[in-house]
Amino acid sequence: MESRLYRPAGNRVIAGVCSGIAEFFALDPTIVRLAWAVLAIVGGTGFMLYLAAWAVIPEEDGRRATLPMVLLVLLFGFPVLCAVVAACIGVFASMFGR
Repeated sequence: MESRLYRPAGNRVIAGVCSGIAEFFALDPTIVRLAWAVLAIVGGTGFMLYLAAWAVIPEEDGRRATLPMVLLVLLFGFPVLCAVVAACIGVFASMFGR
């Protein structure tokens, strides 16, 4: 039987991305969520990857994210990523610089 990546309707916290990935790879969803949180905190890449996965991975019934959702990812995701990276640079600069 072929395994398929999708965002399940049950066991969601935000959009079901972590739950779907955990189900696809036969992992505990909590482990995937923790790994995603670490990626989001360290440089903000987890945040952008989550938004991209939300837009690309289909729902359990086969529906994909709508165009407004994809636009939301593009319009707000990149500036948020830039703000997170700038904040991290500022924190590290203040720790090691004057």
